[in-house]
Amino acid sequence: MADMKHSLSVTLAVLMFAASAQAQTAQQAAQCNSQDPGQAVLGCTLILGLSTIQPKVRSAVLSNRGRAYLLQGQNERALNDLDAAIKIDP
Repeated sequence: MADMKHSLSVTLAVLMFAASAQAQTAQQAAQCNSQDPGQAVLGCTLILGLSTIQPKVRSAVLSNRGRAYLLQGQNERALNDLDAAIKIDP
């Protein structure tokens, strides 16, 4: 249930961000929210490179990428992203 709520909040944050961005960013948002960890890492990394991203959205994207890293077994990267996400939006 907690994973479902987390996924929904990340989805909503990314969709809100994508609604105000260009089509390319919308594609990146879809990738970031992908169930495929490789696609999620790619899309989230591209979004995190944007300078206009709001702090709550940045936190959600970091959380999503951290989750993808966990699924890939990249625990140190996951911990770094999840730690950064918590610092931005405890």
